[in-house]
Amino acid sequence: MAMHDATARMPRIRSIHRISAASATHATHAAPRNAGAAATASSATPRLNLVQTFSIGFGMLAIAAAWAMYNAFVPIKLKELAIPTAIVGIVMGIDNLCGFTVQPLFGILSDKVRTRWGRRIPFALFAIPAAAVCLMLIAAAPNAPLTIAAVVVYALLMSTCRAPIVALMPDVTVSSQRSTANGVINFMGSIGNVLALGGGSLLYRRYGMSVTFVAGAFIMVAAVAALARLVREPAEFRTEPGEPARLPFVSWREFRAAAVPRLDLDGDDRRRFRVMLLVLFLYTMGSSAIETYFTLYATHDLGMDASAASGGLVWFAVSGILFAIPAGWLGTRFGRRATMGAGLLLAMLMLAPMPWVGRAELLPWLAFAFGILWMMVLVNALPWATELGGTEHTGTMTAYYYLATSGGAAISPALFGLIQQATGSYRWMFLYAIAGFAMAFALMPFAGENGTGLLPSAAVSRTPDWSRDGKSATFAVA
Repeated sequence: MAMHDATARMPRIRSIHRISAASATHATHAAPRNAGAAATASSATPRLNLVQTFSIGFGMLAIAAAWAMYNAFVPIKLKELAIPTAIVGIVMGIDNLCGFTVQPLFGILSDKVRTRWGRRIPFALFAIPAAAVCLMLIAAAPNAPLTIAAVVVYALLMSTCRAPIVALMPDVTVSSQRSTANGVINFMGSIGNVLALGGGSLLYRRYGMSVTFVAGAFIMVAAVAALARLVREPAEFRTEPGEPARLPFVSWREFRAAAVPRLDLDGDDRRRFRVMLLVLFLYTMGSSAIETYFTLYATHDLGMDASAASGGLVWFAVSGILFAIPAGWLGTRFGRRATMGAGLLLAMLMLAPMPWVGRAELLPWLAFAFGILWMMVLVNALPWATELGGTEHTGTMTAYYYLATSGGAAISPALFGLIQQATGSYRWMFLYAIAGFAMAFALMPFAGENGTGLLPSAAVSRTPDWSRDGKSATFAVA
């Protein structure tokens, strides 16, 4: 997720906010004050701060561990409570419904917050420990209503911190390095997956769901504590000692502007932008069915026990660890869209025979191979879709990405749940996923060379015109 064609026609962006910028190579210092220094800074090649990026990755580790355990075991509990598959799909899609309602709200709110810890980290400090408690309540709930209530609260809490945590990386990373940085972030997320799924499957086999979810809650809290300890947000986003925190009110108009930012595009540019959103929506439709129903496929269709099924998913996480950073390098070297397209195409070829040849012994190999291919898509998707960006609005500009991906993930589990109820088998999820991937792959060439296709060519080439010190001007977004 560099398929950037310098000759591609780029749209205009209406200036509503002037976004702060300065040299990326002097991210922790004031911007150069004279033209000569600015020219030198602009000519320098921006470098990625790996220590800082790995530290930010603890936030993704907490999120990934939480959702890995949730997706692996919650559907099994819901089915044990005799809930129909379509209803299981609806319940499992609640978090994605929050993705295009709650997440945009807290994305824009985090842009405006100023506290002693910064503008993003406070959301993680509040939401993740509370969500860890809800995770334990999901396991302990004795009936369907209490279980569903705990799931809803859990989804709401996790949605309040996801956009702020994701926005931390573009806050401090120049655009040209964001695929590599996102590879590092997803590497840390894959470690969270391994901890949750590998340890979770062992604990589930021996002690059951309650102890497993207590361990998952501990991982979440430990990871967010590491994030808060290791990551220090830029000074302009932190209050001075003794200065009160600023938590601005967000009006409906501001929320709407953040969730659906206004872009002054002509007909062709508007079409490319809509195609980009549709690509994100479609491939997420495909992946969400596998993510939601993999353990039910293994237990129902292949006769595996729940701990073995979740243990097979560990290989998906292991391949993520091994290939997350190389996937970011591929996106930087060969183009984000090209890398995403290759991942989708190879995934379709691999999944095509699975409804007929799927066997328990194949699942670890399938999970490992799919993890490699999925990293090619996932690592590059966010940078591909958020080329607009700027330091003051990185939280807001994730809104379109989440609008598309969360929309697909909210609809897909319930839709495939109806298919499963009609066919009586989960194996058709592979063909369902292929259909989503194929439509996304076919549309990608029409989505514009720079992801959205919305950056002026000068803004694409002037990567050092990114800053976090709030002193020099760069391109504007609506």
